[in-house]
Amino acid sequence: MTDSRTPDDVTTRSNADRDLVVLFAKAIRLLGDAGYPVAGNRLAAKAWWSLKDDDPVGAHRVSGVMHYLAKLPDEEVPIDRRRTTVPATANTGVT
Repeated sequence: MTDSRTPDDVTTRSNADRDLVVLFAKAIRLLGDAGYPVAGNRLAAKAWWSLKDDDPVGAHRVSGVMHYLAKLPDEEVPIDRRRTTVPATANTGVT
């Protein structure tokens, strides 16, 4: 069976994939900057593993983000241990 895609289809696909990797890398950096570098590094490591064989350029970009995150201070409390609800205040002034 032959591949029915044209070279333009392949180029468009790889450009779209590249854009997703760039957006993902920016989002993970922001996660680290927001105080969650360990969580960001875990996500980045999973992405790197997924990209390493099929998209080495994307994997290299994610690797750079992982190095950036590794230089940030660790989280004081791991993200999965933090409270996810906001505590109710005793006196809200609402009746």
